[in-house]
Amino acid sequence: MKYSDHLAITKDCPFCCLVLNNIIKKGENSYITYALAPYSKHHLLVIPNRHVENYEDLKEEEKKDIDNLLLYGIKSIKKLGHEGYSILLREGEVSGKTIKHLHYHIIPSVFVGSLLVNNIDRPILRNEEAELLLKEFSGLD
Repeated sequence: MKYSDHLAITKDCPFCCLVLNNIIKKGENSYITYALAPYSKHHLLVIPNRHVENYEDLKEEEKKDIDNLLLYGIKSIKKLGHEGYSILLREGEVSGKTIKHLHYHIIPSVFVGSLLVNNIDRPILRNEEAELLLKEFSGLD
């Protein structure tokens, strides 16, 4: 299934109803998970628990928690062999934001600009791919 097809059939916020076993690590106000439609292997998302749409609406404690999980994600992808990464936060539809719930992307080993310019329709991970990713991230602490 392509990402655009997945979005067309998704009625509720996918981050507000995320299945707990998809979460790699939880903070007090946010969590880190893998991207369901990744730009590259080990593409992660850091998401506040509270449904907030814009960066300027985050509370200070949410920002601190998100920052801690961003650092955790960066350290994790480096342990998995990635040397470079991009952190992406989109605001508004013009930026390509498709899910209104604020979320940060940690995208390893890829030049993000090339993906955005070419408007690639990413495939959704199969269950076995998601399970393998969870195994790779477990135990990295």
